[in-house]
Amino acid sequence: MTEELLWTAQWIWKTQPSESAEVDVYNRSIVARKDFHSDQVGEAWLRVTADSAYRLFINDVWVNDGPCRAWPEHYQYDVMDVTSYLRPGANEIRVVAKHWGTGTFHQVPIQPGLLLQLDLDPGTDHARVIATDGTWSVAEATAWQRNTPKVSIQMEPQELYDARLEDDLHFEPATVLCEATAGPWKDLHPRDVALLTKEPFHLRAFLGASVVRRRKDLTLCVPAARLAHPGLIEANHNVLQAGGIATVLVLAEPAHIAFASEGFALAIDGSQVQGSPIDLEAGEHVLLAFVVEVVGHRKEKVLRIIEPPESLNLRNPMQADHANPWCWIAFPEFDYAGDDLRWPYQGHVQALEDQIQGYLTEVEELASRVTDPAAFVAILGDRARCMPAETLFVTDTHVAFLNREAISPADALIANAAGPIENATGLIGNATGLLYDHAQATTIHPSPEGDIELVYDLGEQTIGYYDFELIAPAGVAVDIYSVEYINPSGQIQHTYGNRNGLRYITRQGLNRFVSMKRRSGRYLFVTLRNQTSDGPLLSGITIRRLRLIESTYPVNAVGSFRCSDERLTRIWEIAARTLKLCMEDTFTDCPLYEQTLWVGDARNESVFAYPVFGATDIARRCARLAAQSLGRYPIIGSQV
Repeated sequence: MTEELLWTAQWIWKTQPSESAEVDVYNRSIVARKDFHSDQVGEAWLRVTADSAYRLFINDVWVNDGPCRAWPEHYQYDVMDVTSYLRPGANEIRVVAKHWGTGTFHQVPIQPGLLLQLDLDPGTDHARVIATDGTWSVAEATAWQRNTPKVSIQMEPQELYDARLEDDLHFEPATVLCEATAGPWKDLHPRDVALLTKEPFHLRAFLGASVVRRRKDLTLCVPAARLAHPGLIEANHNVLQAGGIATVLVLAEPAHIAFASEGFALAIDGSQVQGSPIDLEAGEHVLLAFVVEVVGHRKEKVLRIIEPPESLNLRNPMQADHANPWCWIAFPEFDYAGDDLRWPYQGHVQALEDQIQGYLTEVEELASRVTDPAAFVAILGDRARCMPAETLFVTDTHVAFLNREAISPADALIANAAGPIENATGLIGNATGLLYDHAQATTIHPSPEGDIELVYDLGEQTIGYYDFELIAPAGVAVDIYSVEYINPSGQIQHTYGNRNGLRYITRQGLNRFVSMKRRSGRYLFVTLRNQTSDGPLLSGITIRRLRLIESTYPVNAVGSFRCSDERLTRIWEIAARTLKLCMEDTFTDCPLYEQTLWVGDARNESVFAYPVFGATDIARRCARLAAQSLGRYPIIGSQV
C-alpha cells in the first residue's frame, strides 16, 4: 500500500545557529509534534525515519522505535498500520528524534533529520495526509543530557536523563531541511525486515542490597577524539587523538595524592608520574596528562584524582580566574584523520604510524621541560585552549559502578524487596516487591553512610529497554547497570569497554521512564545516589515498577529439538535463546558489547535461524547490506 503513495513530507529539524557559527551536532535530541483532528478513520498508514534514531508516540502511546540500520545511499523508513492508535476527534503525533553526531558501527550519521508521513484513508475521496513540514512544532529535548561519552566505539552516546528538565520544552516551528527525496539520504525505500518486539520481561529474584561508599574522587572523562577533530563524524581506529589536559595543583600543605588514568601519561613538574600515591610539597605544581593511547577503541580518556586532600585546589595555568581550572593542549599538526570505514591495514597504516610516533616523541620531550607554571606558559601557552568544563569533559556515570565498594548490608533499609515477611508470631508470608506486576512497591530509605545499591537477577540473559516507575524527591541519581555474570564468590564480570547502563535524575514526585537504548545483561545493579532524608519525602524512594521491555526480532519457533540426553536438549535451548538475542534488524555478533552486523557471524546465524525460526527476511537483509558495502569497499566489508 505505502509503496504506491507519493511522498509529500519534508525532512525537518530544529533551527540551528547561523551558518557562520560552528554547529555542534553531537548527541542532539528534539521533540517534534503535530496536533490534528480526524473523523472516524478506516485506514491509517504511517512512514517514518530519522538520522539517527526516533521514538514514535500517537496519543501518548509508544508505537515504535527506529529506524533500522541502512547505508545513507540506500536509506530506509519504517511502515506501520496505525489505525488502532487513532481516535475520533483530536489526535497528536509526537516523536523524540536523536542525532548521534558521531559514527557508530550501525549507522553513518550525515546530519540531523526527521521524516514522517501519515496517510489517512488513502485511495478514497476523503484521503488526508499529515506530514512533517514547517507547521510542525519542535523543541530541544534538554532532559536528555548531551554531554556524555559514547557507550563504546561501536555505539552511540550514553544515556543520561534529567527528569527535572523534561517539561522545559520551548516549541517553535520546525525548520524544513529539504523534500523527502532531495536530501543526502538516497534511495528511500521501506524497511525490509520485521519490526522489533516489545515484550515485558520481569525480574526473577532479588539478590540483596548494600550500602556502597560515596567516593569523593575527582573523575575527568575527556572526549579526546572530538576535541582533536571538532565537527568530524568518525567511528573507527583511523583517527589520531592527539592532545592533553593541564592544570596547576595548588597545595596549602604537603600531601599524598593518588592518581588513576586510562589512555593518559601523567607528568608533574617535568617528571613522569610512575606510581601512586605521590608526595608533593606545599605550593604550585603543574600537572600534565597527555593522551598516549592515540588510536584504539577508547575515544574518551579518563583521569581520576582519588579522594583529593582538602588542602588541594586547582588553577587554570593560562587564566587564574577561569571557571574551568583545566585547559586543553592541542596538537593540530598531528590531527590525522584517515578513512575510518576502512580496515586499519588497508594501505594507509604507515602514514598513521608515522604520525603516532612523531606525536609521542614530542609530548615526552615537552612534558620534561614544563617544570613550573611559568614554563607551561612559555612552552605550551600557544597550544593551550581555555574552554568551559562542559566542553572539555563529559559525564561518565560508569566509573562509579566500576569502582563500587560495598561497605555494609542495607537490607534493613529496604521495605518489601523480596523474601519472607515475619512478625512477632513468626512467618506470615513473602514480599515479592518488584518481581511481579502488581500493586506492591519497594521503598528504599537513605543511609548516612553511603549510597544504596539493589541487585536483581533477570533469570537469564535478555535484551531490551529499562522501564521503571518511582516516587522520589528531586535530584536523586538512579544508576542502572547490567552485567552478564557474577561468579560464585561474588566477583562481578564488569563490561569493561562498554558503558552498559544509564543514569536517571529524578524530578519531584512521580517519575516514569522507558530508556531509549537497547541493553543486554542478566544482573541489574540499581544504585541510588544523592539520596538524603531531607525534603518532603522523608520516607525514602518508592519504586513501583522495574522491568525490561524485551526487544528482539519477532521469532516464530518453527523448529524444535529434544532427545534422551537432557544435556543436549538444554544446549539446543541455550543456543536458540542466544540466537534470538542476536537478532535485531540484522543478525548481530552479540547482544551486549557491539550489537554489530559482522558478515561472517551473520552467515552462520542465518544457517541456524532457517530451521529454528524460519527467519528468511533477516538473512536476506544482511546479505543485501553486505552487498551494498561494495559501493564503498573494493570487496564486501567484514562488518557493515
